Amino acid sequence: MSEQKMHILAQRKPIDKNHNMVFGAIDLGTNNCRLLVAKKSGHDFRIIDSFSRVVHLGENLSRSKELSEQAMSRTLQALKICAQKLGKNQVHKYRAVATAACRAAMNSHEFLNLVQTETGLSLEIISAEEESRLSASACTTLMEDRFPYYLVFDIGGGSTEFCWTKKTDDSFHLINYLSIPYGVTNVMEDPNTPVSQERNQQIVTMIKEFDVKNNITQMFLDKKVQAIGNSGTVTALAAVNMNLKVYDRAKVDGYRFPRQDILETSNAVCNMTSKERVKNTCIGHDRADYMIAGCDILTLICKHWPIENLYVADRGLREGILYDFLY
Repeated sequence: MSEQKMHILAQRKPIDKNHNMVFGAIDLGTNNCRLLVAKKSGHDFRIIDSFSRVVHLGENLSRSKELSEQAMSRTLQALKICAQKLGKNQVHKYRAVATAACRAAMNSHEFLNLVQTETGLSLEIISAEEESRLSASACTTLMEDRFPYYLVFDIGGGSTEFCWTKKTDDSFHLINYLSIPYGVTNVMEDPNTPVSQERNQQIVTMIKEFDVKNNITQMFLDKKVQAIGNSGTVTALAAVNMNLKVYDRAKVDGYRFPRQDILETSNAVCNMTSKERVKNTCIGHDRADYMIAGCDILTLICKHWPIENLYVADRGLREGILYDFLY
């Protein structure tokens, strides 16, 4: 796909007409259902309400190829809460997006109809390209002016997205993107997933092709790239590395994570027992069993590209949606 045909990331010029409007953003992923409600505040936005729940929508999807009744029921309950919060906050505009699990499920459109009937929400299944664009858009306030290029990646539940962007005078262009069909959930749950060595080789092959096509390694060597990771694996790992007693978004978001620390902390987390990961308050029960797969993918990324420091972003599709509304 040519650069001209790719989406242009939202410009960051404030529009006063949005000053008093309330916006909502729902991100329904393979594992989590998340909501943000916000108002414009200066050159950014101010969160006035939020919600997050682990729903495991993609549970057993790799085996059955369909969203299960139990998973849909859990997710509907979470989406009903989201709908209530949108109403309570008198939201003027909202966007609700679904990602890898709904893209893969054969019964996803039946689920969307059920969501509309039960909650009144219009849920949209977005492409991997749009998911990549929103992820990168969410991170624009972390992008430093001294870098002309940015590599943003998100290790999700059902896939891993890479976004390669270039800075222009007043906006960011999505040059190219890559969606790898491996995330923490399907790697953990799918008995047909190739064993670690074979799977990792497939991931490396896809990364190499993306790299060569965009000359990314050379840009890293020329100190022209800022790498940003905005996945749960990255944020949890950063919190563990900082030895936080409890997870603190203010300390994690924007944290500069040195390469060697990433590799050492990933290895340490993978060598923990499941009980030890559960006990660690920065990982917890819901993420404990998925961290190994996430750390494996993150390690492959860091070993392929000469990333000196990874900038950690505790933000994602919801923030990207809000930036699209606000600017």
